[in-house]
Amino acid sequence: MKYSYSFFLCFLLLPVLSAYAQNTKLHIPKFLPSRNGEKHYEDSLKVVGKLLEKELASKPQTPAYDSLRIALFTMMSEVYVDANRFNLDTAAIYADQLYRYAKKYNKKRLMMDALFRKELRHNRLHEYSESLKLCFEAIDLCEQLGKDCGQRWKIEQIMGNIFLYSGDYPNAEKYILQSLNSINDPASNVKTMLVINKGNLQGTLAKIYNRWKKIPEAENSYLLQLEMMKKTKWDIAIANANEELGDFYNANGNANKSLPYYDEALKINFANANEEGIATVYNSIAWANLNLNDNRKALEFADKSLAYSIKNKLILLQPFTYDIIYKAHRAMGNELEALRASQKYWRLKDSNDIKKRIIDLGDVRRLYELNQAKIQRDKEKIIEEYRVNAIQKQYELASLKSEKLMQEYRLTAISEELEKEEALATAQQLKIQSERQTHEQEKLHKQIKLNELGNKLTLEEQRRTSLWLIMGLISILGISAIIYSLVLQKKNRQLRAKNREIQEALLKGQTIERKRVASELHDNVGSLLSAVRVSLLTLNSEKLPNQDKKVYGQLQQMVEDACREVRLISHNLLPEELEKFGLEKALEKMIERLNFSTKIEFTLNTKGLKDISLDKTVSFHLYSICLELINNILKHAEATDGVITFRQNNNTLELFVRDNGKGIEYSVTEAQLKGKGLTIIEERVEAMGGFIDISSNAGNGTVTHISIPINQPVYSASQT
Repeated sequence: MKYSYSFFLCFLLLPVLSAYAQNTKLHIPKFLPSRNGEKHYEDSLKVVGKLLEKELASKPQTPAYDSLRIALFTMMSEVYVDANRFNLDTAAIYADQLYRYAKKYNKKRLMMDALFRKELRHNRLHEYSESLKLCFEAIDLCEQLGKDCGQRWKIEQIMGNIFLYSGDYPNAEKYILQSLNSINDPASNVKTMLVINKGNLQGTLAKIYNRWKKIPEAENSYLLQLEMMKKTKWDIAIANANEELGDFYNANGNANKSLPYYDEALKINFANANEEGIATVYNSIAWANLNLNDNRKALEFADKSLAYSIKNKLILLQPFTYDIIYKAHRAMGNELEALRASQKYWRLKDSNDIKKRIIDLGDVRRLYELNQAKIQRDKEKIIEEYRVNAIQKQYELASLKSEKLMQEYRLTAISEELEKEEALATAQQLKIQSERQTHEQEKLHKQIKLNELGNKLTLEEQRRTSLWLIMGLISILGISAIIYSLVLQKKNRQLRAKNREIQEALLKGQTIERKRVASELHDNVGSLLSAVRVSLLTLNSEKLPNQDKKVYGQLQQMVEDACREVRLISHNLLPEELEKFGLEKALEKMIERLNFSTKIEFTLNTKGLKDISLDKTVSFHLYSICLELINNILKHAEATDGVITFRQNNNTLELFVRDNGKGIEYSVTEAQLKGKGLTIIEERVEAMGGFIDISSNAGNGTVTHISIPINQPVYSASQT
């Protein structure tokens, strides 16, 4: 009886000892939250995790290996959540695996951890219905765990945030209040973190009331949050609470009241060298000064915030800062600086994909706070690991004691195997006799199968021949289609080349015609007008009657105006400065003449032409475009100011021509616009490989934007 009991005990311990032997071959590292944000550390864990995952994929589905899989998927999901909190697809995959194996062994706590990580992904993607499903499932698990759960407040906090983001403020308030009640439960008490978590819940409740337009309740909750954080004596949490209270007052039209809280938050962040917190507080102070119409201070603090956010790569904060800079410059009348800030704001806003991933400034401020909390939890995990190691050593001693029992069990098994072999030998003789009888029958069946296979092979050969014929026809059709496509491509290239030649001929003709007209105006019409002026001078106006003297003076003035106009037109058609000194000098001379001879005040900004060498053809095209656009302003815009600006942007040269005239009315058709010289402008821009955009509203002037590549070859008549 004693021997049977020992045998049964060894039989029960065999899977356990086998599992332990298997576990000793693989070691699953644990992710330390204190090292979060260390890219090299996280990347090394990912590499090791992938290798271990590949190794475990070839192992059987046993409790021992499944425990290793659970540890691996726990570590990998933690790493991917920490490495990128806004792209959680990989983390969700590992969380699914963790949930599957945890459910297999009814490990409810691990199931809840997996649900939290899966919910985080749905929350970031604004899939709130899926997030709520996971939260309700987590609540069911929590109820099954009973007093050992300790996570119910966290689930209710997540549900409150979901309803807050979706605009359901009554339900958001309900679940945050329930979370505050649950966190008071002794089972949920996490020692020093209890007051901090309560303070964070009060902050969430304040946001709910603020968006719900319950301003007194919101103010009371923010003040409670600040009071709780002061009790913790945790500087970073106190600074964040001060800043959030300041943001509340600032957003609700009380910017003066917000400044003392911002100053306190800034002082604490400087004392703790928290540069991320300094950047957000500077941004908030700039916002407050903007609301107080102190634009210079707003720009001063916005520049400080921008310096810290660029240094610490706070990409999420920078769009808010550029928006403040844009509004301050616009209020001060600095249109160019406002435009630059606006462009940077929209570029950063699009790159962050803010419309899909709405991130509050509070998320940026809490990153440092969360890091400190993770360090505290990591210390507790290390203590727990020491306890587990001690238990494991005790288990190893117990396994050595049971090894002797295993040896006795093996000897008994060997004797039983010998008896079984004798019985098998007798049975084998009986099988041989029965096999001889069935052997003949199998021969007949094989012969029948051989005949069937022969018929099948004949049919298969016929099918293959048909298949080859079909494939040949398909190949011929495919080759024909390719040849036809190549021929079409060649014809298209020829047509494009012909079109380019026609365009080049047109532009060359226009250039030659400009030169001819300029020469004709200068040599013929100018000479004729000069002769008329000399002839008029030979007349003795003193001998003329008074009425004729008046006519004589008018004629002299008209001749002088005609001479000056002819000189101006002939010079603008083909200026000397363009060929001798280049585009910049030619434009400066043209603007100087226009400002002298017209009522419109033109401004020229040629910073974009510095340090680049333009082809003569490009220079001529740009000069002609500017001349044509200026003529349109003079003839049609009824403007008092005009601005011509050249700007470099990477490998492109941009031209902006603005006026403050009457703009283009909606009733003007495209044909009428083309009649104002825009057709030739489009042809010149196309020849330079660029594009043109015209924006105008009636009464608000017109802006023409032209962009050309600096290194793009220009196809013109002079180059063919």
